[in-house]
Amino acid sequence: PALVAALGAPGGSGLPDRGATLDVLAQALLALAGGRPVIAEDLHWLDAGSLEAAFLALHRGARHLWLSARPEELAGRADVLEVLARVNPPRLTLPELPLEGVVELITRLAGREAPLFSARLFEATAGHPLFLMETLRDLRERGVLSERGGRWHTPFDAFTVDYAEVPVPPSVTQAIRGRVERLGRVTRQLLQAGALWGEAFPPALVAGCVGVPVGDALDELERAQEARLVTPDGAGFRFGHDLHRRALLDGLSGARRAHLHAGL
Repeated sequence: PALVAALGAPGGSGLPDRGATLDVLAQALLALAGGRPVIAEDLHWLDAGSLEAAFLALHRGARHLWLSARPEELAGRADVLEVLARVNPPRLTLPELPLEGVVELITRLAGREAPLFSARLFEATAGHPLFLMETLRDLRERGVLSERGGRWHTPFDAFTVDYAEVPVPPSVTQAIRGRVERLGRVTRQLLQAGALWGEAFPPALVAGCVGVPVGDALDELERAQEARLVTPDGAGFRFGHDLHRRALLDGLSGARRAHLHAGL
């Protein structure tokens, strides 16, 4: 009844009362939580109104509210970012795993130390937990990675030098390209030009190649930095990992590559 009152009767001409609607949603969330912590994953898929209702529930007595999001996905949600800026909740950023972290993880999962295999996975995934798990899942599904006697094995164990034979699954490069596409056409073209130039690149160079003012290019590249695709490097930028650069290069058509090369 409270929700019906907030939204208005069916067929009514009035607009729903936003404050009353948020209040009812917060009450419903509190009732569902039943005193337990509230956990919401993939915040980047949540609408701003639902996020406001969740924070209102926290203010009304919810025990804990945990929200998770991928920064690169959140970058394009101005409405959600506005709510977060207004509420300003404490944030915990989970960085990519360093090589040592990947080695420890694989040792626990594989049942034995596997430094060379771990190093290959680190090279292929940049230590990104999502990419790491996608790679392991893909290798298992394709039979490249198997388990015998509680230990992992690959067909390359007997002769490999560095496990370069282990293929990177398409899902990893597709995920990177998806992150780039969500940043928009101009950012994608700037990053593509930068990838052709090298591991690090000057903003003025790629701006001239793409045909945008340097100031606008800096704005776009800073968005790519927020998405953790590039990092500052002196007066320029550097790709966060060679995996990002390779994914951009592999996605270039011959015509696009030639066009960007001519501009560089």
